Amino acid sequence: KNLHNKLNGRQKKLPAPVYVSMGSQDRYYIKFADGKSEYVACEEMNEALKSTSRTVKTIAFGEDWDSYFIVYTDGWWQCKN
Repeated sequence: KNLHNKLNGRQKKLPAPVYVSMGSQDRYYIKFADGKSEYVACEEMNEALKSTSRTVKTIAFGEDWDSYFIVYTDGWWQCKN
């Protein structure tokens, strides 16, 4: 699903989005009120998010498909240029 449909087609009973980051090439990251998230990103970023117990504060997508910068609430960060 694209981002527009993911947000506008969401059932009212489901937790609302509390943070959204958008990038080029249809990349996005959505954090919901229940702490869950959904995203479309490169495989390396997918693995970084799946393999950590840290909480995401912000995400920025770079110009290239596989470039990103993640900042966690504890101040830790991960990136790929």
